[in-house]
Amino acid sequence: MVSKLYLFSICILISFTIIAQDGSVDSSFGNNGIVSIDYDATIENGGVTQLSDDSYVVISRKLENNENSILIHKFLNDGSQDVTFGNSGVVEYSTEPSGENPRALYTVQDDKLLYLFTRNSVSRFKRLLPDGTLDTSFGNNGELNPFPDELYAGLHLNEFNAIVAGKRFATNFIVKRYLLSGETDTTFGVNGTVTIQAPTASTSFQSFKVTSDDKILITASQDINGENLPVIFRANQDGSIDTSFGTNGFVEIPYVDPSEELAFNSNGVKLFEDGSILIASVYSFPTYDYATTRIYKMTSEGEVITAVGSGGEITAGGLPRVIIQENQRILVMYQPIGMVGTGGRVDISRYFSDGFEDGSFSFDGAAFPILTNSSFLIDNDGKVVVSGGGQASRDLFIYRLNNNPLGVEENTQSSFKFFPNPTSDFITISCSECSLTNKSYHITDATGKLVRQDNFSIESPTISMEGFATGLYYLTIESTTVKLVKQ
Repeated sequence: MVSKLYLFSICILISFTIIAQDGSVDSSFGNNGIVSIDYDATIENGGVTQLSDDSYVVISRKLENNENSILIHKFLNDGSQDVTFGNSGVVEYSTEPSGENPRALYTVQDDKLLYLFTRNSVSRFKRLLPDGTLDTSFGNNGELNPFPDELYAGLHLNEFNAIVAGKRFATNFIVKRYLLSGETDTTFGVNGTVTIQAPTASTSFQSFKVTSDDKILITASQDINGENLPVIFRANQDGSIDTSFGTNGFVEIPYVDPSEELAFNSNGVKLFEDGSILIASVYSFPTYDYATTRIYKMTSEGEVITAVGSGGEITAGGLPRVIIQENQRILVMYQPIGMVGTGGRVDISRYFSDGFEDGSFSFDGAAFPILTNSSFLIDNDGKVVVSGGGQASRDLFIYRLNNNPLGVEENTQSSFKFFPNPTSDFITISCSECSLTNKSYHITDATGKLVRQDNFSIESPTISMEGFATGLYYLTIESTTVKLVKQ
């Protein structure tokens, strides 16, 4: 009887481990991990954020009978609607006659909501109170419009809790910064504004990032002798080019398969804790019927790190949205791009900070609905939350995945030695500051499948990899994970 109970407990433990694998659905949320709200109208997702009480807020646009309105849904942490919010969990307001197109949603101090949207292609911010109503103390009666009447300006909330906006004017690129109150940050540039002259008349600005030391990173595309060449450069607060970055301030972004038919578009710049730079780029045909993603990493001083991924790049298809986790691993969501815009089954992958795919994260996109204009975040518990419109854009979806934002550090404990690596037959492990005898270990393949689990019996054990297929594996000993390459 005891033996049967023991076996039953082991089975429960194994089942829990499988269910809780990073990238798998969190069945404790909604209906087996998914929340779906059906609307007899077109729903366009605008963003998702989380409040301090662990609830989620999703903003979207509803198009019905040629009328536009904004929907703000609030969900409790288990996926149920917060019936105390608005009308049974939703606030709806009309945006007629000019309309609003939601782009992003952020949580700022006191659970207020910073809402980025476009109206007639002009980008601006609103701030909403926690109950979803307009916060008229923000900006100008609740709105902030950094570039009035100027189309397609870039606005975002950066990692340092400042509102930043950028826009090209002729051969200049202008960056403005604001406090969370909507007031101009007069400590930035000249009265809150930095004006940067374009390197050449053909420079087409793409995206920008203001760093913690108030430098400005800008990605751009330049037409040189008929070839579309992508670059990143860095500017100072006085608008001058920071010549300590790259070569005289510029770094050419590696251009894979250059062609006159392909257009370069930078989808954003992210920063690691050590100041190194991640650039997410999309190379697309002018028809936008096809797009391929390239993600590059470079040092804080502009040296491309060619050891990242395959030859210095992470390659995939679709429009990338990137989050750098606390342990500096890279979480990427790819949204397919086609003639009808951004729509399809999203793919989510996790990479080590060196760009190699983290096989312990396993996401099955086929198990989830087709989405349009998807957004995602890592919530307060480290889980991945995805929102989007779906099912011919008439449903609002939100689902949650298991994920460990801290995970284990990679190759950081110098007391462990692994050699040879790569290997064709065996690998020897030693530890100068610990005992390996009786320590447990396990090896997973690139898909996250467990291929071996055992305990070490001696201090300097040797693990045979004979019979392993050629490829990438992950060896975990307590809180340390390293990549093993079988040749």
